[in-house]
Amino acid sequence: MHMRTPLLLAASFIAFGCFAQVSTDPQPRNVLLEEFTAINCGNCPAGHVSAATILNANPGRVVLVNVHAGSLANPSGSQPDFRTPWGNQLHSTYGVTFTPQGLVSRTAYNGPTLLSSVNWNAAANVLLAQTAIVNLSITTDFDPATRLLQVSVEHYYTSTSPGAADRLHVLLTEDHLTAYQANYGAGGAQPSYDHRHALRVGLTPFAGDALGTGASGEQGMNTYSHVLPIGWNADNVRVVAFINEAAGTLPGEVHQAAEAPAIAIATGVVEMPQPAALNAFPNPAHGAFVLQALDGSIGAITVRDASGRMVGAIQPASKANALMLDASAWSAGIYIIATDDGRVARLVVQH
Repeated sequence: MHMRTPLLLAASFIAFGCFAQVSTDPQPRNVLLEEFTAINCGNCPAGHVSAATILNANPGRVVLVNVHAGSLANPSGSQPDFRTPWGNQLHSTYGVTFTPQGLVSRTAYNGPTLLSSVNWNAAANVLLAQTAIVNLSITTDFDPATRLLQVSVEHYYTSTSPGAADRLHVLLTEDHLTAYQANYGAGGAQPSYDHRHALRVGLTPFAGDALGTGASGEQGMNTYSHVLPIGWNADNVRVVAFINEAAGTLPGEVHQAAEAPAIAIATGVVEMPQPAALNAFPNPAHGAFVLQALDGSIGAITVRDASGRMVGAIQPASKANALMLDASAWSAGIYIIATDDGRVARLVVQH
């Protein structure tokens, strides 16, 4: 589900086109490691250790996605089924014949792109030393009542992409799934193995969503939503986003990757003590709503989304203690409405 709807208000309105969350300065290149694994693969726990070693050595710079696919991922009896259509297609596209193997930002290293675990660290180090051509930023909002997860992904090109038309991919992974895992190492098969970074679903098509031309200075934002199934632990769900080239038979290299928790640790909006109350009702709003000051009148208003990004401003023709506004064209999500004297109201928009 893609939303690029501008924020429209039934009052004097100024639109702000900046993308405040994504940096416009060149950033280090992060690494995406897509590890092909399986519950009945006895060699795979050793691969998990290799991937974790790379992650721990490069905090904040490595994004792991464990793709359960292939015949050894087929469950039997009470075994879990971690396979996904997105993962099955990736497995087929690269012709994976054994596990563990992996893609390190889908970039060739000493010839092949599909690499055994002994080569992951060296391949990752080559890319980690580089500067990314595009920056990514992810913001999330999760409603525990409806289990609706909303995701915004922003990008900014600090230099022009050298390859074919670039594509944006957005996935959800889940951590700490306790289930069976075969193991040829010490301890043997484990009925209660801690499965990490398991691919759960792709929010974008397998080919990704098309971006612009990839020219230096290009910026944009894509928005997605997904209702998390009851069996998923939202605290352990993470959003993975990456941009790669669309090139020929196999997908092109990944230029940048990013990751964020589904339940944001902080929204970026600091709620200060309010000198007077400000209410918005009905809340949630589906269309028109009233903004009411319980003490005093309402002057200039700013509107920010859940990430703290300013998305609009209102200058009423005259001050009043209540204003009728229209949110019917706003994207679903959480908005923070603040007056020029510091009063704040939180509004949920649903459609």
